[in-house]
Amino acid sequence: MALYAVTTHDLPTLYGYWSGRDLEVKKQLGIIGRDSQYAQQKRYTDRELKKLILKALHAEGFVPGSVPADSP
Repeated sequence: MALYAVTTHDLPTLYGYWSGRDLEVKKQLGIIGRDSQYAQQKRYTDRELKKLILKALHAEGFVPGSVPADSP
């Protein structure tokens, strides 16, 4: 048996990050203060960061070819 982690214990899980739960928690805690800030960070995550993650996974052969590398 083995355990694999893509981040450290104090960062969101991949699922939490991908689903936007990390941003929701930051908003609840007051780290993200305004709705416009939340929306801006959500758009950036969806448009840019998820694409980078998918491209890296594709490059290493971890994602099937049927999953487009540029659309999360």
